[in-house]
Amino acid sequence: GRGGDWRVKYIQSKAFVRWKQYKFKEALSLFLQQQEIVGGSAALCENIGHTYSSLGDLPKAEEYFERAIELLKRGSYGNRGGIYMGLGVVRDRLGKTREALPILQQALEHYRNEHTTKDHVQLDSSIIAKAHMSLGKCHEKIGELKEAAEHMTDALAIFRRTVGYESPLTANAMGALGKVRCQLGDQKEGLALLRGALKLEIGKDAFHLETVWELFSKVKDLHMEEAKERQ
Repeated sequence: GRGGDWRVKYIQSKAFVRWKQYKFKEALSLFLQQQEIVGGSAALCENIGHTYSSLGDLPKAEEYFERAIELLKRGSYGNRGGIYMGLGVVRDRLGKTREALPILQQALEHYRNEHTTKDHVQLDSSIIAKAHMSLGKCHEKIGELKEAAEHMTDALAIFRRTVGYESPLTANAMGALGKVRCQLGDQKEGLALLRGALKLEIGKDAFHLETVWELFSKVKDLHMEEAKERQ
């Protein structure tokens, strides 16, 4: 009845408020309460999956994202891209990086299709770049550096066009691609990217010491190698 509907809406909005306040345990109990009333939907399972993921309970998160995919297949409403991205990232964090790749690839395909016009023009979106970055990081982890560089190059180009040259997302993609380029033996371009990332990181109001230190060490090591080669 109506009372039930309102109750579910109330529980759901309260859960989202808790989520935004980083009160994940409270959000989780509210989402689970909602599940008891309405049963599982793909969208609700996705919310529960992201919440378990934020709480660090990765096996539970994986289970809920998998359930969300099952429900999607049965026609339940849900955000396909977010569900596949969620599952891919969780699998990677669980150390199942190879198994994460085809899932993240599906998220990428979904986002690309979502941003293609009727005339088959591919539109830019930072969400497409984020999917490319997740794929790039996974390929890098398992030593597939060429594929990693391809995804990161695409991500960097899209970030520059969508969020601009100064964005932290752009800086992060530059740093990641710079590292991979250097590992591939392309020192010159790698160094240029790392220097660019370093400049952006230091320019931020609140820079992340760890990120800056890592970039700085990498640039220093590469310069040492170059100097040795010149001798």
